[in-house]
Amino acid sequence: MPRVSVILTTYNGASRGYLKEALDSILNQTYRDYELLIIDDGSTDQTLEICASYGKKNNIFLIQQKNQGPSAARNHGIKKARGEYICFLDDDDVWETTKLEEQILFFRNMEDKFNNVGMIDTNLKKINAQGNFLKIFKAENNGDIFEKLFFQNTVAGPSSVMIKKTVLDDLGGFEENSYCSIKSAEDYDLWLKIAAKYKIFSLNRPLVRYRVHFNNLSANIQNQSEAHLNVLRHHLQNAPVSVKQKTNQLFYSVYSGYAKSFFSSHAYKKFRQYIIIASAYKKLSFILKIKYFLSFFPPIINFLFLLKKKFNNKDSLC
Repeated sequence: MPRVSVILTTYNGASRGYLKEALDSILNQTYRDYELLIIDDGSTDQTLEICASYGKKNNIFLIQQKNQGPSAARNHGIKKARGEYICFLDDDDVWETTKLEEQILFFRNMEDKFNNVGMIDTNLKKINAQGNFLKIFKAENNGDIFEKLFFQNTVAGPSSVMIKKTVLDDLGGFEENSYCSIKSAEDYDLWLKIAAKYKIFSLNRPLVRYRVHFNNLSANIQNQSEAHLNVLRHHLQNAPVSVKQKTNQLFYSVYSGYAKSFFSSHAYKKFRQYIIIASAYKKLSFILKIKYFLSFFPPIINFLFLLKKKFNNKDSLC
């Protein structure tokens, strides 16, 4: 029986062009006690051919299903997994070669020190579509983070986590329907479910390269924000009193946070909509009031963005 089950889910991964790099990053791991389950979620391109080109090996299993979305694909993998620990990798992300080795060692150390450890994540390197480095995301989880998660999703993402199989069996895996019908926050929903019953820790090492896509950014923010809010409203029903007492602060933080994202992506109409909703929960900060005023004058904003970029480039040369 393998110690770790790695689940890679893919839908038309060949068309995006990153699938082979993702698969190679698993097969090049220094830690070898794992099985790889590739779940093809009804691809219509050359994805199956790429996966099949790796040949039939004892620790690689290719599983096909009709297209049902990422939650159903991951849950299919969880049901088939034989490992004590489960890891996920999206088909456009990449693992560093020591990811599994460092993470399994860290998990064991945490289990020696604490009871009820359910999940470990790592820091990650954000990269662009070409693989160039953007910035580091630091996951700073330290045990009981349930309340903290309501105000900020501090888990680095599915490609960074290692979860005990018994935890996923206990909680039922990823939500496939109901309040997660928008397929943008099923992972955040699972982190909240895990944090409500188990401890979550972060390994302070950037062991995952997370690819950021900028295609149709405004639409992505819209879907993500709606799904995020659906998940929050669902979990608030069973949230601790300390969270429920801060409901206004929570929703102000969420709406103003997504408003800032819309502003950065130049979706000013959506920015104003979210700012108006945020203001119903809490008085707007001075900076947000200025941004709201400027959002009616895009040429001024574009000039300020160019000015900021110019000064940033000048500082980098000094």
